[in-house]
Amino acid sequence: MKKINNIAAWNARQSGFNLIELMVAIVVLGVILAVGIPSFGNLIENNRITATTNDVVTALNMARSEAVKRGTSVEFNKTGNDWSDGWQVRLKGSTDDAGLLRVWQGPKKQVDISLKSGDLPLIFDGRGAAESGAVCLEISLGDKLRAISVQNAGRIGVAQKACD
Repeated sequence: MKKINNIAAWNARQSGFNLIELMVAIVVLGVILAVGIPSFGNLIENNRITATTNDVVTALNMARSEAVKRGTSVEFNKTGNDWSDGWQVRLKGSTDDAGLLRVWQGPKKQVDISLKSGDLPLIFDGRGAAESGAVCLEISLGDKLRAISVQNAGRIGVAQKACD
């Protein structure tokens, strides 16, 4: 019976961490954080530029599909004077809210959108073709770049390079 009490007392003293185990765990955590945090910043930048590119492509696809569905011209344009104000899809020539189909918010900070070729507003006709001609938009964040091109036939493409 005495042996059982000694084992129970010994087990009670051995619960938890000692100082050396705690120091090793802190060093391992420090190494993992030192390696992972710079990569995490790069991941955030990639997600920001990808999200903005996807939002613009979604707006362009919506404008084109609404033009075909309605059999009339639909335009894609920036909401205000700058892309930071956002962009919108509306029926061609409408100036009131009745012709407004959808509005997107501007991109996150540090993401820049610029028109490199073509004219705005980009107008899709009832067949889905770019009535206003081909357009190329560049989206950039630091050294990352995406080019969104709309051909005369209305085809929308994305590339990880500058506009041609």
